[in-house]
Order: sequence, then C-alpha cells, then structure tokens
Amino acid sequence: MINQDDRFYIMRIGKKSWVIVEILGVLIASIIWIFLINVMGCIASAGNMDWTDWRIYPNNMACMLIYLMGYTCIGLAVLLFHLLNIKALGTAIITTLMLLERFILYVLPNNIGLFLEDEKMVKVVNMVKKVTFMGRLESGYLSNNLHSSIIYFGVLAAVLIALNLIYVKKHEIG
Repeated sequence: MINQDDRFYIMRIGKKSWVIVEILGVLIASIIWIFLINVMGCIASAGNMDWTDWRIYPNNMACMLIYLMGYTCIGLAVLLFHLLNIKALGTAIITTLMLLERFILYVLPNNIGLFLEDEKMVKVVNMVKKVTFMGRLESGYLSNNLHSSIIYFGVLAAVLIALNLIYVKKHEIG
C-alpha cells in the first residue's frame, strides 16, 4: 500500500526513480533472504558436512543464484500487483498459481494411475516441468540446467521490470 511517505518520495524524485528504488529494494531483500537461508542451512548442518569437499561450494553458489533470481521475480510480480492496486489479491494469485503448478505436476501424477500408465502423459508432465516457474526453480542448479535457468529467470525479471516501469510511466500512482 502506498503510504504518505511514498507519496512524498514520488513527488520529490518522480515516479520512475521511485519504482527503480523499489525494484532495487526487492533485489536487496532477495539477497538478504538468500544469505539468511544459506547461513541457517550452514548452521543446521555444521556437524554433518564435510567442509573440505570442494564440490559443495560451486553447487551451493549455483543454487543460491537460481533461488535469488526466482525470489527476485516473485518480488517484482508482487510489486507489479502492488502498483495495480490489487495488493493482497496479487499475492494470493501468485501463491495459488505456485500451489496449482505443484498440484498438477507432482500430486496428480503420483496419485492417479492414469498419468503413470500412459507414456505420453509422463512425457508431457516432464516437458511441462522443464518450463514452469517452480520446476525451473527446483531443477535449475541440478545437472546442466544452470545456464538455461539463468536465461529463463533473467528474461522473466526483465519482463517484470519493464511492466513495472511501463505501468508507472503511463498511470498515476499514489
């Protein structure tokens, strides 16, 4: 919700500058979130990890990069819904789409025999997993999908940034 302080900033620095600061805030919040998750994971597994195994670090960095890009995209989508003035509904829509994606791609195939019996359905579900947001988030740092996941989230972030900037340019906010 745009409050009095935001209105003051918008009047002082302009709509475009304000939304750019908000976009940077989303990026910084994502970086802090990923850092905290990583620190908590290291603390939780400190006694069980072999810290001398050099293979841990590149995989961990790739994982952090993919999740950073994914969380930034989620934050940019929430910012867009915020600007569209459908704040709570926008967050609910994003959450519903993610849960629906998980249900369609993981719950249904594992619980309905029709999906497992038909080879075409298994291929379709596996293909859809490769292009969906959560599927990309999960498999992006595994095997050879890192570069394509970076491109996927980079394009998605660029589109969301452009939509935020276009909306701010064409509409009155505050």
